[in-house]
Amino acid sequence: MSLVLRCNIVCVVAVAMVLVLFSCTDPAPKAPYDGIGITHYEDVIARDTLIVVTATNSTDYFVYRGNPMGFQLDLLRDYAEYLGVELKVIVENSMERSIALMLSGQCDMIAQRRLSGMYRLSLITYSDALADAQLVLVQRRGSRPAERFCDLGGDTLFVARSAGIANYLQRIAGEEGCNIYICEIDSLDTEQMMAAVADGQIQATVVDENIAVLYSNYYHNLYISEYLGEPLHISWALPRYSTRMLDTVNAWIELRSNDRIIEKTYSRYFRHRYGENGIDYSDYINNKDRISPFDDLIKLYATRLGWDWRLLASLIYQESHFDPNAVSWAGAIGIMQLMPQTAARFGIDSTSDVGDHIAAGVDYLKYLDQNIPESVCDSADRIKMVLAAYNMGFSHVNDAIALAHKYGRNHDVWDNHVEDFMMRLSDPRFYTDSVVSSGYCPGKLAVAFVDEIFERYRHYCNIVEQ
Repeated sequence: MSLVLRCNIVCVVAVAMVLVLFSCTDPAPKAPYDGIGITHYEDVIARDTLIVVTATNSTDYFVYRGNPMGFQLDLLRDYAEYLGVELKVIVENSMERSIALMLSGQCDMIAQRRLSGMYRLSLITYSDALADAQLVLVQRRGSRPAERFCDLGGDTLFVARSAGIANYLQRIAGEEGCNIYICEIDSLDTEQMMAAVADGQIQATVVDENIAVLYSNYYHNLYISEYLGEPLHISWALPRYSTRMLDTVNAWIELRSNDRIIEKTYSRYFRHRYGENGIDYSDYINNKDRISPFDDLIKLYATRLGWDWRLLASLIYQESHFDPNAVSWAGAIGIMQLMPQTAARFGIDSTSDVGDHIAAGVDYLKYLDQNIPESVCDSADRIKMVLAAYNMGFSHVNDAIALAHKYGRNHDVWDNHVEDFMMRLSDPRFYTDSVVSSGYCPGKLAVAFVDEIFERYRHYCNIVEQ
């Protein structure tokens, strides 16, 4: 379908959505809105989890060389730590559905950069600014680019609907007397719109300046011209009557502004620099749908385990960051970080190729699974015990299971049961117990190992298709 036809379809839908969702003229209700599911600060603390909806793109939330990261993710992690709760991220790339999730109580906040260009809604409140976003006109070099917005007069300007800026631009066009038809493309995100400009499919688009600068390092034929309107605030959105939550968010923003954490995080993602902590966006663009260079091999061998390949990928990242030549301080080798004696047992050494190393690691995981008691029926519990055994050895996991059984806990469940005694194996009162055969173990490291793999796996599931 052509861009113009898609534009005509989307614009009709957009008008309807604007009338329903983006009206600024309705007076606020006189009494607090008790909509179904609206959550408040007390709910977040009681459930010990902050639930936030964000979008996947090159700055908010993405996987880069196996590492889940992003401007929004980094700040949300810090804010959740500030509250003393866990963070759960929901991905929704539709702003309308994101708002519906929040107003129905399925999430507590919206954290997306595209909020900056939206009309303010009566049932939503907005945090203080995390940063500012300045809109710019982006065109293709060599096509006699317009110097000013109004120089596009009579033309159609295509923008990504996900950016939420069409109405803002239409207002600017009206104020400046520009004869420009602004059309949203629902099927392309901001980054894809810039690619369309670079490829000559469309004449121009409008994006945040910082996004334009990032991608001009990759698309060298892009021309950035006029600033449009006043800078727009990048903020978080909350239900209007979550007043204590808003106060807490703003207190955190003030704290992190004073210690420059927000500024440093912003600089990392929007003021692009190469180097040890820099992000090579050409690498991101070329591999944005992948976790690692070895995804195909990981998918192949994960079937032997019956695991989601993204879980196996998270384990491999934890072990080696996908470096086939990794060698640990203890002598573990390769992408799966097998100890030399274990590697030899499964027929590989430091000269074996990546596929053989992954196959050997998978065979070792299968061996460990066979040693987990059959009474452990839940697949997640089995996998967590296998991962702990992969990290510390099965004998220590068996000791934790024995302790859980002795002290009347559920020895078939990892969370809050076997993992509890895994951590206690560094305490002489427990590692000298008569049911313990392998003695001391730094079990907290094994529990952290499992938790980090599963947290990363959840991010992989959010961002990368199965």
